[in-house]
Amino acid sequence: MTETYIRYCKKCSAKFETKNNRKIYCSVRCKLNFNTIKNKSKIEQNFLKKNPQFSSYKEYKAFLWQKYKENTPKEKLKYRHYSYRYKISEDDFLALNRVKNCQICENLLPKINLDHCHKTGKIRGVLCKNCNVGLGNFFDNISLLQKAIDYLKNN
Repeated sequence: MTETYIRYCKKCSAKFETKNNRKIYCSVRCKLNFNTIKNKSKIEQNFLKKNPQFSSYKEYKAFLWQKYKENTPKEKLKYRHYSYRYKISEDDFLALNRVKNCQICENLLPKINLDHCHKTGKIRGVLCKNCNVGLGNFFDNISLLQKAIDYLKNN
């Protein structure tokens, strides 16, 4: 018969039984959480010693992102966003960027809004904000849009 030991978790101080006398955490969650916090705080402390101008590591990362945004052209930032979100190539992005009028109301576009299918993620075209939001409010449902058209015709 194997012997069981009663121990107290190093992280949460919970009492637990174990067959292994060397076990110091009650669960894997406590072990991972403890090690992550301990290592992260050491890394941050070392970083802050070397860089006293920042009050936290988070502030430093925000500073780096701001610097990146300042030194990167807006078009590249837009492309980065659209390529990540809609998985489009740079050529497709440039073609969409050349569209100057909304494809529904034909008004001039101050800013492009990509209309996309929520099921497939495929881009359908470039719309103004009002048209894009309008389609979204009808959940891209053709029968609802037809009912709205009939309603407007009757009134």
